[in-house]
Amino acid sequence: MGHYVNGFYVFSPVSADDRAGILYVATILSLIFSVLTLIVRYHIQRRTFGLDFWFIFAATIVALGQYAAIFVGLDNYALGRAVHLMSKSDQLNAARSAIASNCLFLIANALSKCSVIFFMKRLFSTDNRTARTLCNSLLALVAVWVVASILGLSITCGPATKLAQHRCDGQIARWSVVATFDSLFEIAIFLLSIILVVPLQMTSEIKISVIFAFCFRLIVAVFAIIHVYYIAQWSTSSDPSIAAVYSLLWQQVELGYALMAATIPTLRSFVRGYEKAMGWESSYYIRNTASRTTGTYAMSTMNKSRHEEEGGGGQVIGLHRMETNDTQPLRPDRQGYKASIYGGGQGALGSEVSDANMPRRTKSSGSNDSQEPIIRKDVEIQVSSEAAI
Repeated sequence: MGHYVNGFYVFSPVSADDRAGILYVATILSLIFSVLTLIVRYHIQRRTFGLDFWFIFAATIVALGQYAAIFVGLDNYALGRAVHLMSKSDQLNAARSAIASNCLFLIANALSKCSVIFFMKRLFSTDNRTARTLCNSLLALVAVWVVASILGLSITCGPATKLAQHRCDGQIARWSVVATFDSLFEIAIFLLSIILVVPLQMTSEIKISVIFAFCFRLIVAVFAIIHVYYIAQWSTSSDPSIAAVYSLLWQQVELGYALMAATIPTLRSFVRGYEKAMGWESSYYIRNTASRTTGTYAMSTMNKSRHEEEGGGGQVIGLHRMETNDTQPLRPDRQGYKASIYGGGQGALGSEVSDANMPRRTKSSGSNDSQEPIIRKDVEIQVSSEAAI
C-alpha cells in the first residue's frame, strides 16, 4: 500500500491517478468523530436511555458498516485509483463496496434523523398531543423516504455500471430527489422545534437557546447539496473511479456531521433553562450515586400548613409541598398540581374545617400508572374563613 517518498513513509500517496489517500483521511476522521459522539451521548444519558439514544446507537453501528465498506474497497479493490490501473474484477468489487456504502449511509442518516425526532418527542410531547402527532408523522415519512431512496438508487443500477464508462442513466436525478427530501426533513425538524417552543410560557432567551440547538441540523442539508454536486461530477467524468472519491468524501462528511448534530440538542447547556422553565426540577441528565443499590428515593417531610399550626384561627392559607431529591435521574414529565379551596358557607361561619374536608394527595394524572422512577410535586392550597369579630 504505502511506500517511502523522499525518506518519509507515505501510507497512501496522492497523485493524479490515485486519490485513495483523500478518501482514507475523510473516512478515518468521520469514524473517529462518530465514535466520540456516541461516547459523549452515552455519558450524557447513561442509566436513562430512551429511544433517542438507541436510535443514535443504531445509526452509529450502521455507520461503522459504511466505513468498513469504504475501507474494503480502498484496501482490497483499488477504489480511488484511475480506472486504467484497475482490473475488471477490481472495478466490479470496488463498485460493490461503493454501492454498499451508499445504502448504509442512507440508513444511518435516516436513523440519526429519527433519533432527533424521538428526542423532540420526549422533550415536548409529554402533555402535547399535537407535538406527539407531528413527531410520529415525521418519523413515518423518514422511514418511507429511506426505503424509497435505496430502491430508487438501486433499480437498474448495479455494480457493473458504477465505474464503467457508460454509467447508469438518471443517477443525477435520483440523487437530487434523495438529497431534496434529505434537506426538507432537516428543515422540517428545525421548523418543528420552532412550532413547539414558541407557544410555551417562558422567556425569549430560553426559547432561542432551545431552537438554536436544533438549527445545527440545517448544515446537514448543505452537505447533502454538495454531495449531489460531486455525484453530478462523477456521472459525467471520464474517470469515474477518481470522481467517485469526491462524492464518497462528502458522503463521509455528511454522515459524520449528521451523527454529531443529533447529539448537540441533548447537551445540558441548551436544555437546562428549558427544564427549569417547565418546572422539571430533576433532570434526567443528573446522576444518582447515593441510592443506586437500594432503589429508594429520599424525600423531605411534608411541611405543616398554617391551618394546622394556627388551629383554623383567622383567615389562613395552608400550603403543602413535597420536595424532591434532585440527585436522582428522573424522566422529564409534567408535574402534578392539586389546589383545593374550602369554605364553610354562610351557615358555617366561625366553624373550623373538619378533617374529613381536608384534601388528600392523589397521584398525578400525567403518570399514567408508569412504573418508571418518578417523583411528583403536589401543591395543596387550603382556604378557610371566619366571620369578622
